[in-house]
Amino acid sequence: MKKSQSNLRSVVRILATLAVFNVFVSCEKDQPPQSAPPQTHSDGAIVLGKKINDPYSISNMRAAYANIAGTSLKSELAPNRIYMRFLPKNEEEWDLLKSDKTLLLYDFPLDYEIAVHGNYYHDPSLPKDAITWQYVVVPVDYKIPNIHHEILYEVFIPEYEDQSLLKSSEQEFYDKLEEESFRLTGNLPEPKEGTQLKGLLPDKWTPKGRIMVYDDTFGTIPLQGANVHGRWSTHTESTLTDANGYFTLPQFRYEVNYCIKYQRDDFDIRSGTVGQAWYDGPKQKGDWNLTISGGVHKFYATILRAANHYFYGNVSGLKRPSIQGSNMKIAAMDEDNDEINGRYSAPLRILGIFNEVKIFNPNRNSQGTYGTTIHELAHAAHWDMDHSKFNDIETKVVESWARGMQWYLTRMIYPNYVPSYSGDYTGVVSVMVSSYGYTMNQLETAIKGQTTWNGWRDNIINLYNNGNENQLPALFSRVW
Repeated sequence: MKKSQSNLRSVVRILATLAVFNVFVSCEKDQPPQSAPPQTHSDGAIVLGKKINDPYSISNMRAAYANIAGTSLKSELAPNRIYMRFLPKNEEEWDLLKSDKTLLLYDFPLDYEIAVHGNYYHDPSLPKDAITWQYVVVPVDYKIPNIHHEILYEVFIPEYEDQSLLKSSEQEFYDKLEEESFRLTGNLPEPKEGTQLKGLLPDKWTPKGRIMVYDDTFGTIPLQGANVHGRWSTHTESTLTDANGYFTLPQFRYEVNYCIKYQRDDFDIRSGTVGQAWYDGPKQKGDWNLTISGGVHKFYATILRAANHYFYGNVSGLKRPSIQGSNMKIAAMDEDNDEINGRYSAPLRILGIFNEVKIFNPNRNSQGTYGTTIHELAHAAHWDMDHSKFNDIETKVVESWARGMQWYLTRMIYPNYVPSYSGDYTGVVSVMVSSYGYTMNQLETAIKGQTTWNGWRDNIINLYNNGNENQLPALFSRVW
């Protein structure tokens, strides 16, 4: 393929020099971004629309190439990407895929329009509790792992060529090639209202925007660390929002499908126990400015904020959550639970689907969801400190430490936050820190290796000189 690609470059230079095509000027230059068209959005499943005749498929690109070159030298155009899909049979195989951070995985096909925008997709031909197909565009030399897969078709995307190595004449050729393929497949934009212009090559533009979320305490605030994707069929890009909620994607030439994938390198928020949580946004040529104001997406976004804090934000040097496999699985359960707000399960590596953390009760206020997420992730951090003994640790030790982390980290964001205390969910950590002068780092050091309530207490007394240590026996004997 390298030889074919070299041949292509030679042909491109000759064609460009002979000027066998006309350079088209965009009629959209310096135009302001268009407003987003009305969209049908749902808190349910994504529904696919019509199949796209992908202009980036190698067959369409070769047809366009033949038209431009005035010849049938179709073999000279080599693909630079492969559009394929994987079907992991268990969590381990899915982790293997996700461990390659260069892959932009989608659990819905890229070569279809979206008829109804939702928050998850699952192939209807598969069992509901199975991992669904994972769609991805990979380099032609990608080493395919030993996971069940199908190669759908090869593609050539001009934007994926090394732009720094292209001469201006070569770039013009690729522009014309892309335009011709869009024309042949019926994907050129319609003329603007009041004009007769149709099919002129649009300028490249930069998809960007801002993602905000409504918080019950602060009002509308930026959503930092949101994984924003932009795509036109098999041309896919992604980036993260900054501290002010802004994002900027690499350039496209045509309108893009925007979406948010609630996932980072270290954690993955799922829509329930199996499906990836998405916000599937509009298809447009213009900025995407979104405010998530309620519903299940406010739930997802608040979990994302808390997870971002624990994994990447200020935790005062305390232990961050452990990661099993490629990342932490957080199941955002869109259901009420009268008994618990969240659950942590020690990360045993088993076949099938497994979520270390579950968060329930999506209609709670922002502080409640944030605090619960911190609490459950604190269990994961504790497990990593004492994973060989974790299942033998007294419940009061485990829950009191998680409640303390919940109090400490959540108050960094919500200064007036106070969690509830009862039974094994005691407030000994908050009292020792706020009233007795201990630090969170001291209490974390003292809890390592301790499996009993009194053992933790005695270790604190033995490790540190503190004028209030004589009050610890009474504090640890208190009924909450």
